[in-house]
Amino acid sequence: MKSVITVCAAIIKENSKVLLAQRPKGSHLALQWEFPGGKIMAGETPEQCILRELKEELNIETEIIKYFDSILFAYPEKEVEINFYICRIKNGSRPSPLQCASFIWIKPEEINMTDLVPADRVILHKILKSGLPNIRAT
Repeated sequence: MKSVITVCAAIIKENSKVLLAQRPKGSHLALQWEFPGGKIMAGETPEQCILRELKEELNIETEIIKYFDSILFAYPEKEVEINFYICRIKNGSRPSPLQCASFIWIKPEEINMTDLVPADRVILHKILKSGLPNIRAT
């Protein structure tokens, strides 16, 4: 049986676009796009994890608006439980790719599913079906 890795990811929306990060070269699913986030460290809450990961990955200060959804996704080599949170970038904080290859602001309906990591495709379908509240920087 595969072990389950628990991670958190952020859905950050400005105007009609969401923020995606490109996985770094040499990583699992290298150069594919994803909702930014990462693994929960020992002793860390999911909320602490997402705020830390966004700072490390994209150098942005954020706040959590609300929990969105969780999924369990089985890749051939591992299983991941992903907790998705709707987040907002704090005023004055702008993304910069520190631990990712790049980032992009894109309308959810314009995201090419083949370029998105498989686990995040499930959440993208939910976003496209239900929509997201209008979230603005503070």
